[in-house]
Order: sequence, then C-alpha cells, then structure tokens
Amino acid sequence: EFGLLDHDIYLLDLVPLIEMMWADERSDPVELSLIYEFAIAHLAKLDADSGGIEVVTVDDVNRFLNRFAHARPDPRLLDALSQIAVNAAHSDTNSERGAQRRSTMLDYCIDIAAACTSTLPGDERHRVLEAEKRLLRALIRALDIGPTAPDHR
Repeated sequence: EFGLLDHDIYLLDLVPLIEMMWADERSDPVELSLIYEFAIAHLAKLDADSGGIEVVTVDDVNRFLNRFAHARPDPRLLDALSQIAVNAAHSDTNSERGAQRRSTMLDYCIDIAAACTSTLPGDERHRVLEAEKRLLRALIRALDIGPTAPDHR
C-alpha cells in the first residue's frame, strides 16, 4: 500500500523525524544531519538487538532517506507512516525499550524543530514554527510521553 520493502518496517522510527523536518515544507542541512545521526544510531541498535545479524543495510537506510528525506513526500503518506511507527513503539514487547524508542523519537523531533529557525532577533518565542508546534503536540499525545520519560542521551 505504501510502496515499502519488507525491511523498511525497521526504518519507520525515522518517519516522525522526517515528518518534523518537512513540517515547514522544506529541508535544511542541519535537520538532515540530525536525521542521519538518528539513523546511524538506530542501525547500530538494530544490529545489537539482532545479535549482530544485519537486518537492515546502510544502503537500505540511504534508499529510505532518499525517498522520504531528500524529496518531500505526500504529507498524508508521512502521517500514516508516522502513526505506524508510533504504534510499533507502543507495541514493543519490551516496555522499557518501547518507552526509550518513543522518548528518543520525541527528543530528535524537538531538536529538528529547533534546528532551523527563521525568526528575527527579539522574536525568540516563535523560533519553532506553528506547524512544528502542532506536530510536536500531536506527537507527544501519540507517544504518550509523560514526565517520567527515560533520560537516554
């Protein structure tokens, strides 16, 4: 339905970050670098969790990011995939790992929202655009992040 390959399921944690990057309808090199940083850490975590079995390759990650991060996809597609990613993090069989995944996603989304600002000096309250704030609020509700979210960085 979404034109994904089977192993792309392992890369869906990237989608909320990509959706945040595109919230202002453009990508920025700093935002992209944060997504790549997350992707590298995510790939390492996948390898560690699988006992060293390569579940997803670097080429798979690059292909996924070329499709979603380098050209703006349909926002409805990103929204649908983001919901799947959030549901997957909620249904993680290890509740602590699931909470960690959700917290990490949110932290990177906050960093991405704050990474590229177009405000004038003296307008610090509006550094994060309203579209990004709406997306962050929706993501916080969807991820069910509370004050006891794990500190992982």
